[in-house]
Amino acid sequence: MSWWVQLVMWVGLTIAALTFLGVLIYRLAKKGLGVLKAAQPAIDQLVILSKALAPIASYPKPNDNLLDDVNVHLVERAKLKKKRELAAEQRQRRLIERIRDFDTQESELKNGRT
Repeated sequence: MSWWVQLVMWVGLTIAALTFLGVLIYRLAKKGLGVLKAAQPAIDQLVILSKALAPIASYPKPNDNLLDDVNVHLVERAKLKKKRELAAEQRQRRLIERIRDFDTQESELKNGRT
């Protein structure tokens, strides 16, 4: 084969490959634009949300309560402590009731679940 035949073949193959690549890029761009149009409402919502999240919140430092009445805090602490104790007692009562209802004959080994 002479050099000009090979040159014509390579030029033809290159033009065909570039044409095929152009068609693929065109179809992909067309589908991408459709996706962009479909996603536009969601993008608008994200822009609104990002603008809402942009400002950095500044929280004021709480006032020191060193000069407050100590008895107020002690009463509040006593209430919370009593509430915790009542919750623990209720948990204990529920556990005792569950233990009372425990059937020793019921077992996973006897029921075949091992």
